[in-house]
Amino acid sequence: MKPAWSELRFLAILLIAATAGCGSDFGGESADPGTPGKAVVVYTPESAGSLDALMREFQSATGMGYSLVSPDVAEPMAQADVYFGESFADLWESAEADHLRPIDPSLGKLIAAPKLADPERRFLPLSALMRGIVFNEHLVSAEEARTITDFSALADDRWRGRLCLSSSAVDGNRLLVAHLIRQYGVQEAEIAVRGWLANLAEGIVDSDADLLLAIEARRCALGILDFRWIGRSGWPQGVSPYPDIGGPLLLDIRGAGISRHARSPEAARHLLEWLLSARGNSAYARGWQQVPLSREIGFDRWDEFNWRPFAEVEAQLSELGFLLEEADRLAERAGYL
Repeated sequence: MKPAWSELRFLAILLIAATAGCGSDFGGESADPGTPGKAVVVYTPESAGSLDALMREFQSATGMGYSLVSPDVAEPMAQADVYFGESFADLWESAEADHLRPIDPSLGKLIAAPKLADPERRFLPLSALMRGIVFNEHLVSAEEARTITDFSALADDRWRGRLCLSSSAVDGNRLLVAHLIRQYGVQEAEIAVRGWLANLAEGIVDSDADLLLAIEARRCALGILDFRWIGRSGWPQGVSPYPDIGGPLLLDIRGAGISRHARSPEAARHLLEWLLSARGNSAYARGWQQVPLSREIGFDRWDEFNWRPFAEVEAQLSELGFLLEEADRLAERAGYL
């Protein structure tokens, strides 16, 4: 049963400014990364600016040094102690590729929503975000938007020539297709995806950021994206998030794990423990404009967004992990590239 979202008013909260002062992408205030317990080596496939700001706060709080692995080096995962994943799909596939080692189960007890954790303890969720529908108020009325009860409803003929999609390579879309497979089965999920493609107003765009620009420019009426793309200055004029008036949502996470090749596993554990403290988790979630997952913070922010039912009932992310490969095959068959 879907929770009611009529009171969902989270925009002002989610637009809190991210951590300031990033420094250079791969500079860092590092001690010797090969000295166990003295420094920790971290890696993310994303731009390292926000991560560098986070690690500076970690260093200030703990006195431990750090260094950032450039994604340009050969086999960066083999050189890192801690890997920061940008999505559940990213973390899941890193774990399935055996890049991550099991984490001390005591760290899992620091998470407010245990159902979001990997059952094999290969990574820890640190923050949560939602994927949902965004529409242009000039092209879709609130009354019309309220008739969308599920993501599959965007395959209806009434959206012909009005829909925008970002690439199926976007992790949020891969997770969404896996969600459709779990909810409806492969055949019905593929019918829905083919319906989306038939309703496109223009070609598939590369990213959620590009999709938001297309909706703002009225090149299409609505689309699906992660709410981390709303930016620091608010939604573009005339653009509204459908969940604000009751739309469907899909939960995703960001998180981290300890590299299989970690040379300083104790330093890595210390970093993960700090990231799930109230200070560390708040800094992490703020940096990526998401909702914290530390037990020390609790569900206050979740309750403000009315997201708690997702964490307590619907958030069985590991089930979707096993469906990601099937989702990729479905997208390829349907021509969703």
